[in-house]
Amino acid sequence: MAFVAPLPVTPAVQRWTVRGSGAGAGAAAAAVAAPTTTRRGRRTVVVPTAQLNRQAEIARVMEQLAALKAAKAAKEAAAAAGGRGAYPAAKTAPAPAPAAALTPVPPPAPPPPPPPPPPPPPPPPMATDGYASATTPPPAPRSLSDPPVVSTYAPTLGLGVHGTANRFLPLAAVEPVDSHPRVVAVAGRLDGSFTPAALAATPCLTAAHEAGVFAVGAVPATGWAGGVVAIGGSEVDAVREAADLVGLWVPGSALGVGWEDGVDHDLLVGVDRTDREWARSAFFVWAAPGGGVEVGSAEHPPDGAEILGRVVLVHVERYGHKASGGFEEMNEVY
Repeated sequence: MAFVAPLPVTPAVQRWTVRGSGAGAGAAAAAVAAPTTTRRGRRTVVVPTAQLNRQAEIARVMEQLAALKAAKAAKEAAAAAGGRGAYPAAKTAPAPAPAAALTPVPPPAPPPPPPPPPPPPPPPPMATDGYASATTPPPAPRSLSDPPVVSTYAPTLGLGVHGTANRFLPLAAVEPVDSHPRVVAVAGRLDGSFTPAALAATPCLTAAHEAGVFAVGAVPATGWAGGVVAIGGSEVDAVREAADLVGLWVPGSALGVGWEDGVDHDLLVGVDRTDREWARSAFFVWAAPGGGVEVGSAEHPPDGAEILGRVVLVHVERYGHKASGGFEEMNEVY
């Protein structure tokens, strides 16, 4: 067992004496520094002063670390006991609020619905008889005796007229005995839902006219959204003379008319609503007691039925020939 005893320190070297002898003392001295000397059985170890200063600095740092650890332990113990001087706790994210404490945000209100479209205009009121239109009188007819209208036409382009440079207009005269076709409004199609009110609400677009003049008309101020068609011609005076003329689609089977192709085609029936005087040989449009409309002739006026107008013409489209029969009239298209 060997130990080291300090010797007086010189400015450059501090001497340490290793007491003892033998291998243990030599190992201790060799572990400290070199060179070594032997004097009277003792070995003297020479250690540089710089090395001793580093050892002292290390010892001082270790003492400071120990003091810091002791102070930290004391503060932690005080913090655990509720005292002052404790280290602040580590910062953590705040806990989320419970679901019940959250205020729900209502969804945005839906946009208001668009305003409804305006209602359609009411139908024209009925006359006292319940059927004839009281607010859509026929337009005034033209006449050959009407005074001429003074023209203000003043051409400026120097255009040619009829006969200029052997150029002639495609003229077509209306003969004095001709009946000009009339444009009529079609009230609808005769079926189970057609009513007398629908026939009465249909306007008359052209007025009755003389032979040899144009059938001129106009749409009433209330307007007309239904169909229109030209009816009549040179050979039918009843169309020209009808004072309140409208059209009606009628299935051929309803009037006993058939075609070779076997299809039930519609007929265009012209009705004069002012002619309501019953005649055995004529066809009429009738208001049935049940509220419907029927077309046909009768030996006597049916009980409870009312005449809505007289049939003045039935136009047939050309789907081949009409089914033949035993009479010449049944073989014609009329």
